[in-house]
Amino acid sequence: MPYISIAIPCYEMKGKGLDFLDFSFKQIKKQTFKDYEVVISDQSSDYSIQLLCENWSNQINIKYFRNEEKRGYFTANRNFGNKKCQGEIIKFLDQDDYLFDEQSLEKIVNVFDEKTNWLVSSYIHTYDRLNFFNYHIPSLNDRIYLINTIGSPTCLTIRNKDVILMDENLKWIGDAEYYKQLFDKFGIPKILLDITAVNYLWAGQTSISVAVEELRNKENQYVINKYENRRI
Repeated sequence: MPYISIAIPCYEMKGKGLDFLDFSFKQIKKQTFKDYEVVISDQSSDYSIQLLCENWSNQINIKYFRNEEKRGYFTANRNFGNKKCQGEIIKFLDQDDYLFDEQSLEKIVNVFDEKTNWLVSSYIHTYDRLNFFNYHIPSLNDRIYLINTIGSPTCLTIRNKDVILMDENLKWIGDAEYYKQLFDKFGIPKILLDITAVNYLWAGQTSISVAVEELRNKENQYVINKYENRRI
């Protein structure tokens, strides 16, 4: 079975970052599949996340990296972390999300065979980690770069070979545009119907906090120009 990198880009998250990451570490520790590393790319302005990682380092395999570049761009922070991953496959995990159950990694590894370049798995939502709703099965559409029917990057796992990077010009729609890049290079992803992650919904999450109308319109036009107005 492949060695897996769990890539988590981090920042303060309006003071909630430590709680989110600590809970995620607890879920990772429970995993039945143990051949992993946790790669932290940290854009925080303080050292609290680094200290948390040091406190956890004797319980799970954490590789911590501080990232001072392009603070505020999750796309840049994600790219920075992915470049540090040593696993054969890279499991994306947002800081405020977490693995669903003890078999989450095992389920992913079991279906990620030698012919798979990218996989998207189902996930579920919560506001409080106690009640769950909206079971989401990722799907593609012809304009995935604008209409994100795959969903959170937390559902994504990719092969760590000639890794495609996210477009660092984007702050809001970067995940949807990334799925377009993956599709153009590798075709349709493998879809895992089993739930492997939980998408934690809160007022400060990126999809809400930075998705103001002006930014949304600007980035929508950017990807339209990139994919629809380009010369054939």
